[in-house]
Amino acid sequence: MFQSFEKFALYESYSFLDNYQRITKRLLQNLLIKVRDMHFKQVAYETGLGHSTVIRLFDQHYSYTNQSLPTILAIDEFKGTTERGKYQCVVGDPSRQKVYDIIENRTLSKLREYENLMDFLY
Repeated sequence: MFQSFEKFALYESYSFLDNYQRITKRLLQNLLIKVRDMHFKQVAYETGLGHSTVIRLFDQHYSYTNQSLPTILAIDEFKGTTERGKYQCVVGDPSRQKVYDIIENRTLSKLREYENLMDFLY
């Protein structure tokens, strides 16, 4: 009399949602953009996600390596032609003959700002 049916679920496909995902592509993109400028907890609060979810999504979509500073780090100034100052500073490794960065001017505030960034990155 009654036919038996197999239990199965029907899922609609959405262009803005990947398979087996509960977070939209748009929210993920927004999250990954905000992570560039904010702390994980701030992004979690603004997006309504958990702190650990934000970190997990960041780790899934960004690859990064922890680098160590070289044994010898050289900072030298040179005369340049920019609107931000007459003199710039070059940061590099003299033993490997590698330039890491050029700082826009040689003022103490810029050098301290750069030092704080280096402490954060390395």
